[in-house]
Amino acid sequence: AGRAVETLYRSGGGSGAALPATITSLLCDLLTDVGRIPPHDPSSSEKPDLRTEFLLGASSSILSSFAQSGGKDSDVGVRLASRLLLPRCTPSPADERVAATLAEVLSRHRPKSDAEARDLLELASEPCRKGSRLIADACDSLAFCRAQHHERGGRPGGTAHWLLRGMECRASAPDSTLGGVLTLSSCGRKFVALSGRSAAALVRSLAAAYRPGGGAGGGDATAAELKRLLDLSCEIVKAASDESESAAVLAGRVGEVRLLRLAVGVAEDRARGNLRDAAAGIARCLEEHRVEDTEEDNNDEGGAGDAATPLAPPGMHADLLSLAHGLLVEAGGEGGDCAGQAAFDVGGIHALMARFTQLEMALSSPASLSKALMPRADEDAAKEGAMSAGTNVVEGLDDEVLREALCQGLVGAFVAENAQLGEGDAETGPGAAETWGFDHAMALDRTVDLMLGPSM
Repeated sequence: AGRAVETLYRSGGGSGAALPATITSLLCDLLTDVGRIPPHDPSSSEKPDLRTEFLLGASSSILSSFAQSGGKDSDVGVRLASRLLLPRCTPSPADERVAATLAEVLSRHRPKSDAEARDLLELASEPCRKGSRLIADACDSLAFCRAQHHERGGRPGGTAHWLLRGMECRASAPDSTLGGVLTLSSCGRKFVALSGRSAAALVRSLAAAYRPGGGAGGGDATAAELKRLLDLSCEIVKAASDESESAAVLAGRVGEVRLLRLAVGVAEDRARGNLRDAAAGIARCLEEHRVEDTEEDNNDEGGAGDAATPLAPPGMHADLLSLAHGLLVEAGGEGGDCAGQAAFDVGGIHALMARFTQLEMALSSPASLSKALMPRADEDAAKEGAMSAGTNVVEGLDDEVLREALCQGLVGAFVAENAQLGEGDAETGPGAAETWGFDHAMALDRTVDLMLGPSM
């Protein structure tokens, strides 16, 4: 058996030609599997592992042969070399060199089409599921290349699709965590940044379009820009929703994706004149949420799971407050009459007041301003936000005017909730509770908890 392999090697298997090198490698594999050639002893450093050496030499010969065509058929060479190496890509220490070689082959390759990238990811999915970090990194690189291609073409839906595919490959390992996917994966970091930037840009455009006193929708240029950003954001949200179940669940756990979905909902509700739903979306962006543990096994007291923070980064708070002020004015009339339709409930007003107070405190303390306004995903949002406007929290809006609108909104929210409990004015009507959809028995307790809870 050994002489047969040696003869093949001398007859062309060691020449660097793809076909004889592949035949030599396959014959050595076959004879080793049936026991005609003894397996390599890992403890022996004197004798080389001929089976691995022949395999790596064959894959190199395949890549070199197809690279000589000027790169036109390099994708075929990568696919053939990957298929040759894949059976030996196992978690076994004896196969580490094979896995490293396959990872290098995939990482150096730039797919020419979505179909080619999808085929390579499917080929490498099994080693990823078995826990190969090297192969997972290579798949992340392949998906990132396709995401960059779609980003250059102005296709955010395609960009989000491929970023999620890379995140899915990283998350398929048995010991993967959400924190690892979002920090160690290039696709994860890019996806978080893309979602955060899109949400910040959309909210900024909404604030400009619906600035109080500027007319609904703003000028033609502002309305056109808002429509463009809304279409782009909808593509990202749709791509995240249309992915496979595992990728959709993964995207749903990313705070920036939830923020983008809320921003899209606010934009759509605002365009339809649905003030209450738009107000609820703004409140959810600004109210404090429990920070989800990125490590599922981290249950220690005082861990990240005990923290509470608004979903929107500080750089977006001023734009969201501007939007909220427009809703309060529109719901209560131009004079801010609290007897008008209440847009926000008590919890929503509580969130608005908390963020307004936080920004006021940041403005009064210049030393802590930069630290307080550092967003999680988009540092430019803080630099371009309303904090650079001077002494007012919201650019172009006096703080006293905003504070008065919030106070009147709180009065209106209390009146509306009292009406739901049957204690309000008869003019509100007995059907108000059903309209708002609150649980009568829990409304008072919820209000007390909100008013006694943390404001920052």
